[in-house]
Amino acid sequence: MLEQVICEHLQGNEALASKLAIYDGKPAVFDYKEPAADDQKWQGEARYGRIVFSLQIRDDPTRTKCGSLAVDVLSETNTQSYKDMEPIVRNLLDGYFFVSDDKMISLRWSHRSPGRESLAAVCEGLTMHFQVYCYPVKRPSTVNPASLLASWCKSYVEGTGQAAYFLAAGENLPQVFKPTAEKPAFYWRLAKIEPCSWIKDRQGADFRTASLQGHVIVPGQSEEEAELVLRLDQAIEKAERIICDDLSMFVSKEDSADLTADAMRQGQLTVKAAYGIAANEETSEKLQNVSIEMK
Repeated sequence: MLEQVICEHLQGNEALASKLAIYDGKPAVFDYKEPAADDQKWQGEARYGRIVFSLQIRDDPTRTKCGSLAVDVLSETNTQSYKDMEPIVRNLLDGYFFVSDDKMISLRWSHRSPGRESLAAVCEGLTMHFQVYCYPVKRPSTVNPASLLASWCKSYVEGTGQAAYFLAAGENLPQVFKPTAEKPAFYWRLAKIEPCSWIKDRQGADFRTASLQGHVIVPGQSEEEAELVLRLDQAIEKAERIICDDLSMFVSKEDSADLTADAMRQGQLTVKAAYGIAANEETSEKLQNVSIEMK
């Protein structure tokens, strides 16, 4: 589960762990549910500091909405140690990707709010809020233009000698990673499919136009991110035809790059490409008992 991956990631940081109480032999990081103060698994007298988080995932294909992660950073009353923990937690989560068997998400810092008033008598702290974006981990069962373009993109990027994370179904990714200028992340998603207006259907094949969004993700590195976007945009325009795994797409001249677009939410690249799918041939019943008389 993603919650376990996030929990272990936070527990594994020595700077943060040194400021946390110990529960069941591990630093006190909890997914939503907290143990009672008299729970026998607490070690020593300390019950704080502790980290308590709640993950809400919203898998929205349009990416008009995102999920959320709320993280309570708590310390004993009058110690103010939560202020020391806050930047550590932010650095451990902002811009990071977390991967499990059935889900992949990325986190982006949003804002902070005051801690829970109900705990004011025993602890102090604040709540940190992060936006959550989802990515696929399962291979599509049908022909998917986004998968085709993602495969082409991987071949192109690796051909330039650039190391990268490719956020496509079936890729072997670490459970926790953060893209950098030296190793950015690339993600392609299918936004829309419609009848193709510039290639006519042919016998045995119908053509569709796919609108594809490309995300080039380098958190906190806008200049490096923009350079990668422009390089990829030029490569796609020159390619004209994308061929991979015995499938092909024809790229239209309507592709564009928006360097002001949100890399995680919208994606900076927009590509329109035509591709063919097998047409459903009309079937007719076979004629039986037909006789022909020649005159």
